[in-house]
Amino acid sequence: MSATAAITLPAHAGPDVFWDPEDVAHIVETATGTSDVVSESTSDTDSVSVITSDTGTIDIPRSASDSVTMTGPSGEKMGIDLPVDDLDSSGKSESGTVAYATGDAPVATAVQATTDGDIRTLMTLKDKTAPNQFSFALDLPEGVELSVGDSGEILMTKDVTLDDAEVDSVLSDGETADALDPDGDGLVTLVVGEIEPPWAQDANGASLPTSYEVSGSTVTQTIETSDDTAYPVVADPKVSFGWWIYVRWSKSEVKKVSSKIAGGVAVASAVCNAIPNSTAKHICLALSGYTLAHLGAVFVHAATHDCKVEVKWKYSPVYKTKQYDCDD
Repeated sequence: MSATAAITLPAHAGPDVFWDPEDVAHIVETATGTSDVVSESTSDTDSVSVITSDTGTIDIPRSASDSVTMTGPSGEKMGIDLPVDDLDSSGKSESGTVAYATGDAPVATAVQATTDGDIRTLMTLKDKTAPNQFSFALDLPEGVELSVGDSGEILMTKDVTLDDAEVDSVLSDGETADALDPDGDGLVTLVVGEIEPPWAQDANGASLPTSYEVSGSTVTQTIETSDDTAYPVVADPKVSFGWWIYVRWSKSEVKKVSSKIAGGVAVASAVCNAIPNSTAKHICLALSGYTLAHLGAVFVHAATHDCKVEVKWKYSPVYKTKQYDCDD
């Protein structure tokens, strides 16, 4: 997320009165935008919003004391406990943001389901009396562990045996499971989800330093505030869950792809046909012309800045790109 927009308070939200869920949603949406927020959903007695797509199901509860759940396309499921569970009022905006608030509490929370099948869990700090550390307890599938990545993200990984059916989904054409086990211990580590690097911004749109810590299955986000911080502050962990296929290009490979595109080679050929994993290759080739153009632009930009590129594919035309380890 590019955090640049200043946050404006609703006219009726004075300094001594905390906002109702509608106000919290307004503040959050000013920070995140709404272009990637899913607005259409169903509801039931326990859930204010249930979103089902080919990437899985997201269930957002009416009560902040209940868990937000994400179910992947293969039925794997995880739960996320919101850090503040005593917020007694909830509501959903027209754009799809579900917000929780209560009385004069110094903090509120909100949840957004996004069009790429992920969720944002957003904390809103009213003023300097609000805590600046929030812990999210995760109910993870058996065998899934958390670790902090090089860019501040948190990876959810699972060790499986070489004969596990899940291993087949990440093998390239002609590749055997042994290729994924260089240390010969009979185990393969699969990535099953990710929490993107954290961000936080104040009411003026200024980015604030923030980081994660992991303890078992609990993720704690710390936001660094100062006397210059303008409130309210919005902070966000964004969670992906479900089996992804990770494809990475080195700097030299990125430059080769970019050179081909610059020379007039179609993106489908320059990028998609170079993907070793057959499932990811077919997903790539199924992308629309506009989407392929975006993917090509990522490689051109990465080559200009001497970056590596990572693309994560789900089992549908959904992908995420990351440029990293850049030299400028």
